[in-house]
Amino acid sequence: MRSGWLVGPVRKILANDKDDAVLLFRKKDSWLKCFARITRTLNSRARLAQTIAQCSRDVTNKHKQLLRCHTLLSVLNIFQDFFAARTVFSVIRGGAMYDKWWAITGAAKPTTDNPLWASRPDTTSNSRTGADTWRCKECHGWDYKGVDGAYAGGSHRTGIAGIFGTTKTAQEVFDLLKTDHAYGTAGLTDEDISDLAAFVTEGLIDTDSIMDVNGTFIGGVETGQRLYDSGIGTNISCAACHGQLGLIPPPGHPDFDAYVGLLSNENPWEFRHKVQFGHPGTAMPSSVAGGGTILDVADIGTYVQTLPQEPAP
Repeated sequence: MRSGWLVGPVRKILANDKDDAVLLFRKKDSWLKCFARITRTLNSRARLAQTIAQCSRDVTNKHKQLLRCHTLLSVLNIFQDFFAARTVFSVIRGGAMYDKWWAITGAAKPTTDNPLWASRPDTTSNSRTGADTWRCKECHGWDYKGVDGAYAGGSHRTGIAGIFGTTKTAQEVFDLLKTDHAYGTAGLTDEDISDLAAFVTEGLIDTDSIMDVNGTFIGGVETGQRLYDSGIGTNISCAACHGQLGLIPPPGHPDFDAYVGLLSNENPWEFRHKVQFGHPGTAMPSSVAGGGTILDVADIGTYVQTLPQEPAP
């Protein structure tokens, strides 16, 4: 990579203008390509630290005349912030893609079955075809536990194992998604697949930590109502789109009838996932992006499970 482009960001750092420095870094295609390659290999924060340490050695060797120690540290701190922000963004985007990736990527909606669908252990319980067979959640569930979770029975059962607790690295997950799961030929880019891999390795939670075996959320009703009415973090409030009782179709979706009181009771695992990562193809934001915690989701879930499940006759 040519070194001349570093001069601008470094000058910004020396002027204590870190925001502009980050923008300059982002404008460089060469850096972004390098960044994309690195993020596909990251599987833990420890690996990130190792990567930054290597960057430190590389930059020191190549730019001894340009960078002083304190400037180099500033550069690496920005790299650290940039990597961290990118990782969070990847996890959020990957979480939405886990739901319905074509609504996020803009790729064509699949019309044929996923090649792995025919080999599912249980071929009778779940008779879905086409695009549904490409949704990650259809096999691994909204709780990520597959046949050992909420999809142990019912019309969504496939007999396929979950992904929660996987010990695979991000690169191993990337390779599986791209080749075995055929996402590489389905219209997903390497960046798309990397975001899915980031979600699988960095974004899963144990849903048992915020709800009981029956799917009842374990949180505070009063706190949940406050968050529902005012919003999680920087996000718009839930009530702004769904109404005070959760019975108003969101803007642009007049036929919407998956009322929050209904969905949170019928499928609390799906409700939890959509609150955390948004609803693909709609304006519904991610609570993670707004700065919310999993406890915030538990509180909102606890509250909305008390709301009516359908309009009064």
